[in-house]
Amino acid sequence: MERKRATLKDVAQLAGVSFPLVSKYVNQDPRGRMSAETRQRIADAIQRLGYRPSSAARALRGGRTGMLGLVVSNFTNPYFAHFADAALQEASRHGCQLLISLCRHGKEEEMHALEELLSRQVDAILCYENLSDILKENPPAGLRRDMLLLMDQQSEEYATASIDLAASVAEAVRFLGERGAGRVTLALSASDTWHRLAETGCHRHQLQFTRHLIPSPRKEAEEALHRLCEAAPPAVLLNGMRNATTFLSLIHREFPGYRPAVVTHCNFCTELQENPLLEGVIYSDTAELVRRSVAAAVELARSGRTENVVIPSEFVPQSEFHRIRLPEGRIGLTGSE
Repeated sequence: MERKRATLKDVAQLAGVSFPLVSKYVNQDPRGRMSAETRQRIADAIQRLGYRPSSAARALRGGRTGMLGLVVSNFTNPYFAHFADAALQEASRHGCQLLISLCRHGKEEEMHALEELLSRQVDAILCYENLSDILKENPPAGLRRDMLLLMDQQSEEYATASIDLAASVAEAVRFLGERGAGRVTLALSASDTWHRLAETGCHRHQLQFTRHLIPSPRKEAEEALHRLCEAAPPAVLLNGMRNATTFLSLIHREFPGYRPAVVTHCNFCTELQENPLLEGVIYSDTAELVRRSVAAAVELARSGRTENVVIPSEFVPQSEFHRIRLPEGRIGLTGSE
């Protein structure tokens, strides 16, 4: 015969206290003032009975499920796999579950990812995919402005989590300009922020620059990077580690005589940092971005309010890579434990 699920009333009766007091204890209500001895009795009763809170009941009582959502690209990209792992751990630390909705590039996939999380009644959503067009044109039903945090994006309507790149990008293009005789090739994916900051940095340091757009689809990106190798510019700034890895791999396999100075954005520790062509990185601590973003999402869920998250970045030349490497034999987010 299946054992009956323990309830708060059972806990209260075994602990010899009132039901409201147990409810305040379980929900960590600051109004639940009680002695240390009473807290211990309740804790002992919970353990003895094997009581587990019901998320459905909690949602009915307080309007919250204790669940956060994360929209992210597929996990064949190791960065997103480690990002999601760190987010899972951080959500757990806040007493929340994290539901992950994977999506490929494309409006239909991204809309489906959002709708899937909303159907699960999550309290707040962290979104790493660029959904600005969807949110402006046709936001999914049930999505409120006070439950969405956009990561690595700009928005005037929704909370955001981003990296302050201005000074580090300017320093990176200055560094590359010295190695490219005053000329820099900006091999950037479709990010308005990166294009604006890189071009502003070139103007500030009176550098000539060439734009080389890298598309998002993998095959098209590889073709664009192959054309870049054929052009053989002396100094190249890339804004994605996947693109940087592909670019350096193409040089190794097909253009061994080409020796450019390369800088990319680094928020993930891999063997890429061992490549001698990578002369510097724009470094940001993704572990810190995860910590602060999850905390902001929790605050959104609890109060509907949060401040935009901004973390710093810095330009790190190759001679100082030892500061941002993980211990030998490990791979993971920079700054993570």
